[in-house]
Amino acid sequence: MNKGERFHYNILQEYNENKYKERLTASHIISDKIPLKIGSEWSREQLKEVPTYINIYVLWKERKKYALLSSEIDKLPIIVQKSREIRQGKDVYELIERYASVRPQPNKLMDFRELVDTLCSFEHSSKLDFTLWKICALSSMISRAVFRVSTEPAFGKDSVVTCLGELLGDVANLNKPTVAKLEYELTNKLILMNELGTLSGEARQKMEDFLLNIGDMKNKYKKSSRAGKGTLEEYDISEMSLILAFNNIDCYPDHEKYFDYVFSKAVYDRYIPFKFQGKIVERIKTPLFAHTLMESYKPFYEEYIRSVMWYSKNYEREAMDKKFTTTTADEYPLPARWQRNLNTFIIFIHLYAKTSQEAQQLLDELMVRHKNYISMVQSWNGGDEAVVTEQKLQF
Repeated sequence: MNKGERFHYNILQEYNENKYKERLTASHIISDKIPLKIGSEWSREQLKEVPTYINIYVLWKERKKYALLSSEIDKLPIIVQKSREIRQGKDVYELIERYASVRPQPNKLMDFRELVDTLCSFEHSSKLDFTLWKICALSSMISRAVFRVSTEPAFGKDSVVTCLGELLGDVANLNKPTVAKLEYELTNKLILMNELGTLSGEARQKMEDFLLNIGDMKNKYKKSSRAGKGTLEEYDISEMSLILAFNNIDCYPDHEKYFDYVFSKAVYDRYIPFKFQGKIVERIKTPLFAHTLMESYKPFYEEYIRSVMWYSKNYEREAMDKKFTTTTADEYPLPARWQRNLNTFIIFIHLYAKTSQEAQQLLDELMVRHKNYISMVQSWNGGDEAVVTEQKLQF
């Protein structure tokens, strides 16, 4: 069995459709709590029929508006078993009357190192860089982080995030998105913004405002315009991560349109950067029987999901119990916002490493990738690029 095959898009898409096609999740919520009229009752005080209301959240899926009692919102994800149609003005809702909760039970069936190593386990020309990237990506899915990453083409940035999305849900992988599109996706746990495209004028200013707001890592995000169909006025982003991804600067004919030359310094100061090298070199074959293979891999997928859920609640305690001693972010001359995100990655490096020494080596290598990004940008800004050499670790 080719273990990398478990993360082939075709097979994961089969799993995603099979698992999530009937599910309503938090990512389907499109409204704040609102009242819904469900009938009327006789009022002894007013001596007349008065309307009766319930508080609901509206969820949108497959061109249907579902109404879920506000008291049940924490039960998501669910599968609707019974609903009835209710009209309110021009809107038609499917009021959910019976459902089945399908939330998996968290369980540590894989340790964090196995979660990283099995994820997209394709042959890579720089295994260390790919491992560091996977640690950062999983950190962002389990905890919260905002950062930027550059690589050469075919490194595997999209592959890792896309596979996490197919497996876990609540992930958006966006290419050259508008602010309106980004706001629509803010109910997701992880957003990968892949390239920004050419921005100028009002569009550039809106994007800068968005990046500043998310980069502050506040718990709430207020929409830039009035809420419309499919969006909220205010989003809870207390657990959301944002990764800004693009190719190395030499891949762009006009380097002045590269990310680091488009926005104000305040934006860059919110997103710690890393530059990874290498590319996926494995020839990934299209599976002939994707659905059958999905069924055989389903136990692995379920174990993976339940383990990620377990780490989302227990990662800090698990890392502390290892009692590793390494450098911490405040020992580097970095802006405070960069230190905050680096400390998140340090926690997950501890979870991945087998020894304190290996954890420090991995952290040192991650900081090499950080310095190489800074050097890359400086070299195109009139300076000389001084690539920091890496120490090869064995995995």
